[in-house]
This record gives sequence, structure tokens and C-alpha cells, in this order.
Amino acid sequence: MAEDKGKKKTKARSPNKSTSLTSVEVTELDKLAEISTKLSDIFSAIKELTNVIKESPILCKTNDVAPVNPAIDELSKTLRTITGTIATQQSTTTTEACSQTLAENEASKVKAQIAKIWDAKLERRKDAYWNYVKNKGHNDMYSKWLNSDQIVIPQYLQKKQFNNEHPDQRKLREAAVLHDFKTETDLRGLRASQQQEKAQRIDGEMETLFQDRSSGNAAKILSQMWKAQVSQNEKISHKRWLKNEKWLTNYEENFKNSHVTSNPYFKLENREQATYAQVTAKPKKKTPTSREGTTTPTPQQTKQISLETIQTLLQQIQTEKTKEAPRPQRIQTRRTRWQPSRQQTSRDDTIFVQSDNDDD
Repeated sequence: MAEDKGKKKTKARSPNKSTSLTSVEVTELDKLAEISTKLSDIFSAIKELTNVIKESPILCKTNDVAPVNPAIDELSKTLRTITGTIATQQSTTTTEACSQTLAENEASKVKAQIAKIWDAKLERRKDAYWNYVKNKGHNDMYSKWLNSDQIVIPQYLQKKQFNNEHPDQRKLREAAVLHDFKTETDLRGLRASQQQEKAQRIDGEMETLFQDRSSGNAAKILSQMWKAQVSQNEKISHKRWLKNEKWLTNYEENFKNSHVTSNPYFKLENREQATYAQVTAKPKKKTPTSREGTTTPTPQQTKQISLETIQTLLQQIQTEKTKEAPRPQRIQTRRTRWQPSRQQTSRDDTIFVQSDNDDD
């Protein structure tokens, strides 16, 4: 039973060693082992054949067998060299696999040590790359709208349109809208380049950190792990931008359809548009109204209020105060006067008697 348990333990431990190697490396080692075993069998069979030829007197006397011996020797030499190369390849593959596992373990340890830095830098790079994609997309779209035959202007840059406006003033406002649109387009491109540089700077900082904390294959593995997470975040940013791009294309189509005959630099309004004079005119002052909807009295009307109304108001205020619940009063406790104890009185009497005797 003990021997069976030992065998089971050894069988259970062997898969752990194989898991450290990759599946491709395991298959290569198995193929090399099969080839080496087959070559060793061929080599042993050739040895047996040569011994049989040398020992048999009949075959040695014949002239046909004489040239066979050097050919067999040459074949045996080649087989020896092949088996030697296979053995060296097996040893190199095993050493490479061991070094790879050691590098992976070291990389995982370093990543655990710098987990906070890793997460913070990854989050900052994700935001920077998203801002780069967003600003670059807006820059490309705005440049397309500016250079198109029918110009398309974002709604937040359009001005309010006034009827009967002077033509020169309208031209100045149109030029202002166009200038703002060009400035916004250039700013989007500048922000995109800044955010791209920020993302690249974070990548460089992480590469230097990997080189400082590890070396060799471990640093390469950390770099590969970083690039994998970064590429995943970049894919998410591009998918996120597709929704914005779809909205912008729909806005472009609606804008071109609605501004076929109207001025693209000004906003469209469904209600009747007011004239420029009506908009710029000062609004009339309205009399303030009370909560009940009635107008508040003017200063002249307040003087005419009779004393009777004032007295009625004071009475109402007094009745409201009486209706309020009285505050809870504090219960006054009776204070007791201090009285001396029996020991205190007896001690005082003795002192008094002694003082009297001393006087006598």
C-alpha cells in the first residue's frame, strides 16, 4: 500500500512540471524523444548486423560483402552525430523552458509589487488615449465640414438670428461664427496631439520602471503584459467613439437638409423670430405680485391703511402666540440646609470646653 501511495504521489507531481512548459514545447520534446529512440534502435541493429558479418567466415571471404563494411561504419558515424545533436537540442529546450518559467515567476512578483503604480498609470493612459481619439475624431469631422461645399456648423457655435438686421452687422456675426469654428477645429487637433504625447510618455515611464525592477526576459514579459492591457483599452476607446461618430453623421445629414435655404451660421427657430430691435429693447418693469396672485400695495396705498386694520393684525398675532404650546418648565428642587453630623458636634463641644478651662 505504501508503494502504491508513493507511485500515486509521483504521478500527481509530474503534471505540475509539465504545466510549467508550454504545449508547443512539450510536443517538440516528445517528437525529439521519439526520433532519438528510433535512431538508437537503428544504431543497435546496425551493430548487430556488423558483428554478424564479421563473425561469419563465408561472408568475409566473398568479395561482394567487403565494400559493405565501410558503408556500415559511415552510417553508424552519421547516426552517432544525429543522436548527439538531438540530445543537445533536448537539453537546450529544457533549459530554455526552465528559464522562461523563472522569468514568468519573476515578472508576476514584480507586477504584484508595483500593483498600485500599474493600476494608476493604466487608468491615466486610458483617459489620455480616449481624449486623443475623441479630439482627433472631432478634428477630422470639423475639417470635413469646413471644406465641404455646404458648410456644416455645430449648434453650440451658431448665433441667434434677428429679422431686419443690418447686412453689415450680419456679415460680421457670420465671420465671428466662422472664426470660432476654425479656432475650435485647431484646438481639437492640438488637444489630440497633446493627449497622444501623454499616452506615449506613460508608456516610456512604465518601460523604465520594468527595466529598473527586473532584467532580461522578465522585463520583456512585463512589457508584453502592459501592451496587452493597453491594446484592450484602446479597442474600448475606438468602440466608444463609433457611437459619437454615428451621432455626428446624423447631425450632418439633418443640418444639410434643414439649412438648404436658410443661413447656416444662425440657429433655426420654430416660433416666430423677433426683430433685432425687440430683442435689444429693455423689458418693461412688472409690478411685483404676492404669493396669492394679488398685486402688492404701493407706498401711497400703505399710508391709507386705517388703525383698525393694524389693531386686528396685532390681535391675530397675540392669538397665534397663545395657541403655541407652552415650553416645559424645569422642576425646582428644594435645597436642604447643611447640618453638621453628630461626630462634628461632639468634637466642637470638647474643643469649646477645653477653651473654657484654659481661660479659668
